[in-house]
Amino acid sequence: MVDGELFDKLEAIARQLRNNGRPFGGIQLVITGDFFQLPPVPDYGKVSKFAFDAASWTTSIEHTIGLHHVFRQKDPGRRITL
Repeated sequence: MVDGELFDKLEAIARQLRNNGRPFGGIQLVITGDFFQLPPVPDYGKVSKFAFDAASWTTSIEHTIGLHHVFRQKDPGRRITL
């Protein structure tokens, strides 16, 4: 998981490198993942925050799609024997 502080730094670097004031310098982002699964691992003595808690998250992410239905794969005709 990307830490919120790192997300903000990457956003600022992209704006500067591309010389463009739009979020991430106008680069289109497609971000996927289970953002509530694991928290970022903090450096010793620091408090880390999730990427969606970053200051630049709300300006960088225009659309959010939440998937709520859990699908499990099943293949009842196939058995693994050891």
